[in-house]
Amino acid sequence: MYPTITSSFRTAEDQQDILESKYEHYQKIGYSDKKAKAYAEEWVAMPGTSEHELGLCVDIASGDSRVTNQEVWDWLAKNSYKYGFIERYTAEKQDITGIIPEEWHYRYVGEKAAKEMYENGLCLEEYLQKAS
Repeated sequence: MYPTITSSFRTAEDQQDILESKYEHYQKIGYSDKKAKAYAEEWVAMPGTSEHELGLCVDIASGDSRVTNQEVWDWLAKNSYKYGFIERYTAEKQDITGIIPEEWHYRYVGEKAAKEMYENGLCLEEYLQKAS
C-alpha cells in the first residue's frame, strides 16, 4: 500500500483557482450559475477558510494501482493517529464540523492529541472544547 499525498499547502490564490475550476465544472455540466456556485462551495472551501492554507493538512489517495483509494482511506482511519494525523471531516461529526465528509483529508495535530481524539471518538472541535 502506497498512500500518496495529492494536495498539501495552498495559497489563497490556489484555493480560489480550485473553487473557480469546480464552479466552471458544474456550469459545464448544465447547472445554473446559482446552483453551480452552491455546489462548488459545498465541495471547496472559500479562500481564507481552507485548512490547506495553514500547511497542516494533506489530501491522500492510493499511489498503487493494486489498491483502491477506499482501501487506503480505511487503513488511514484506523492508523493515522499513530503518526499524529486525524481524519478531519467525518460523516459522524458533520453536524459539529459543518463540513461534508472528506475521507481523503487529514490534519496533523501531533501524536498525543491524535491518539486521545482517536481513542475517545472526538473531532478537533470537540477536542479543543474539552481542552479549554
